[in-house]
Amino acid sequence: MADLYKKRFRGYLIDNHSPAPPAVTFDRLDIAEHASFFGTAGIDSLMVYCKDHWGYSYYDTVCGERHPALDRDWVAETVAELRKKDIEFNAYYSVEYDNTITGKHPDWAIRKADGEELRSASRNAKWRMACYMTGYRRYVLEQLTEIVSRYHPDSLFLDIFGKSLCYCPECRRIFSERYGYPLPETEEGLSGVSAEVLGFLDDCAEGFLDDVVSTVKSIDPGLAVTINFSSHYPKRIRDKLDYHFTEPWAGNWLSAAFARATGRFPQLGPGNVSSVYNYLPESVYVAAAAQIAAQGCRVFMYSEPQRPDGTLEREEARRIGAAYREVKKFEYLLGNRTIVADIGIVQSDDSVRVETAGAVVAHAIARTRTPNRHVSAVLGAMKCCDFSKRTWTVVPEAELSSGMLASLRVIILPELFVFGPGTWEKLETFMRAGGTVIASGESGLRKPDGTLAADYAFAASTGIHFTRLRNEYAVNHWGGYAGFNPDGFRAGIPDTTPPISSASIRFSSPVDPTAVFVEPAVILGPETWVNWGYPPPARRTGEPLIVRMAIGAGTFWYAGFDLFGFAAEDGAWVKGFLSAVLDLALPDPLVRLETANPGTVGFTAFRRGAEMIIHIVSMIPGMSGGDCPPIPAGQLVFGTDRLVTAREVYPEDKPLVSVGSERGSRVDAGTVFIHKIILVQGLGD
Repeated sequence: MADLYKKRFRGYLIDNHSPAPPAVTFDRLDIAEHASFFGTAGIDSLMVYCKDHWGYSYYDTVCGERHPALDRDWVAETVAELRKKDIEFNAYYSVEYDNTITGKHPDWAIRKADGEELRSASRNAKWRMACYMTGYRRYVLEQLTEIVSRYHPDSLFLDIFGKSLCYCPECRRIFSERYGYPLPETEEGLSGVSAEVLGFLDDCAEGFLDDVVSTVKSIDPGLAVTINFSSHYPKRIRDKLDYHFTEPWAGNWLSAAFARATGRFPQLGPGNVSSVYNYLPESVYVAAAAQIAAQGCRVFMYSEPQRPDGTLEREEARRIGAAYREVKKFEYLLGNRTIVADIGIVQSDDSVRVETAGAVVAHAIARTRTPNRHVSAVLGAMKCCDFSKRTWTVVPEAELSSGMLASLRVIILPELFVFGPGTWEKLETFMRAGGTVIASGESGLRKPDGTLAADYAFAASTGIHFTRLRNEYAVNHWGGYAGFNPDGFRAGIPDTTPPISSASIRFSSPVDPTAVFVEPAVILGPETWVNWGYPPPARRTGEPLIVRMAIGAGTFWYAGFDLFGFAAEDGAWVKGFLSAVLDLALPDPLVRLETANPGTVGFTAFRRGAEMIIHIVSMIPGMSGGDCPPIPAGQLVFGTDRLVTAREVYPEDKPLVSVGSERGSRVDAGTVFIHKIILVQGLGD
């Protein structure tokens, strides 16, 4: 069984989708130059084009079309070099983009409702797209059979995988037979049945994946299979993959944390690190690799260093090599470890599906990357937890078991619109045992079909009852303000009346509120405004906005607005507020980082046996375009009365001083330029 995907941390793709001559000639394509490039770049895994977006194959295909500029089997030559150098061979295959096959088989093209071809809408390329519910499916499976049986890749990467909305005769027929009505053709028609349409598209994608997996694994049962953007597909699809690959959607740091939590052996591949011909400093490459590795993902990079004649930009190899030389120094610490987390941020496939506002994005790749309110709220929660410098992870709702909850102390529900069966009961048990749950906005307020429920899923347990959505101020952008009670909880909040998201919720509560709703001065209109910016706060109502209550030995917080989605946009005050809430909920965390630079220092912790592996990274190189000045990392604080033993193992190897205090054991983490790793012992099993 090929298991290289489990232990290769330095991946790369020469990402040049090349048209036919005369634009691209490959007349100086040389495998020796490529092999030298791989060595300089320090890679241990290479993604190799087998079929690109143009639909051209890079091997001697029988059923497809070899790239017109190639006079030989490029895949065979490349694989021979990879085997010599012990580099993983990851076979790349583009699925929905195929600019060639749709010209030969117009009946295989993805169609809009009016019969026109659906094309990608990127800035440069407008790829034609093929539908795998047609004869194209057989074509793809035949090509994959050729690739796997001839070249025996270690892993298979399917790009542009998902199912785009298609009105070809076959898609129309299948949908109509399944649902008993025609596939709607208008935005209005789609909005009324968007959940069914999206479910249909996911079913098509899953069925296609099943065919691919069964086909290639009948040839090589050990072949590892993945798809691009895997973190953004439903769990039922994610679980069928051997490993996961995602491109960043929220920066390298937070995207890697999301990918690590939602898939096995995750790999993150940013495309914004390299700017071939307009190079960024080496420090940007090093910092990107550090951020990805420190969040528990295998590092991958892709760029476009290949010129039309097939020669390569060696400057790119040198920059990648600078990053991968550093990764190689500490990659022995990256495998076989588990994340340390006091806080769990719940992610829900059901909440992603229902919160589409009735929209169906036709293009599958655009759909995976189109944020909705649940995804935005998850991002805001990640930003807030990261700022707090406590340990956290994203938890798919389907994995929210009693065992998982026993390892966590705080659960965040960021616009968790739909509660799955048993979710609230498990959370209630968690709180009664001393845990804290923080819920926002419409959490527990929607049915699986996306419609509003009569009341919250937690209403019976908490006495908090839904009254109505407060949308009348949405046009203001800030839909009101939070009036914190002067004698109540307002730690971490400036002495002001902070704004809230555009919409909020009117609800009743059996406990005195922590904050009440404050109306804006006006509703913006052609003749109604105050000041140039957002209308300022006006009347302080008695309506609760944020409440907290005891449930057993634990605590339930509820904010009647999109607290975390607001944090993802412009709610600067939310970070301080959540940090103060976490101070109450986690007086003795497993470990936290006390730092004066919470916005520029990243911090993660992992367990491996009795050791804790702690990463501290500087975000400044990415923010500044390459500057990496030394900044104080801060102090690691452990919630134990034991005196820990700590040692910096990267970039230097030296012991660190540990001291005990009434607030736990402390370690001065010193100064960080880009990345440092600290090993800690003495915490127990």
